[in-house]
Amino acid sequence: MDKHSGAYERFRHWAATLLNHQHAHDAEVYQFSTISALLEGVYDGDATVADLLRHGDFGLGTFNHLDGEMVILDGVCYRLRSDGTAT
Repeated sequence: MDKHSGAYERFRHWAATLLNHQHAHDAEVYQFSTISALLEGVYDGDATVADLLRHGDFGLGTFNHLDGEMVILDGVCYRLRSDGTAT
């Protein structure tokens, strides 16, 4: 088994969990900003993670100054960085 297979399996499990996620309010969508704003250079917002969690327990986005990808899964917010770390 090569050194990357463990990371691959963890990612595969994470992706399957993400894709199979069910929420009590599946018909509701909350959108804080748009891709158009990002394309126009709007890289800062004033919403906190707590604000976002009031609208659900699943989401995708980014952080101020494009400081990582945001994944909210089961009410836990993760920051995925370009170096492969997640906090």
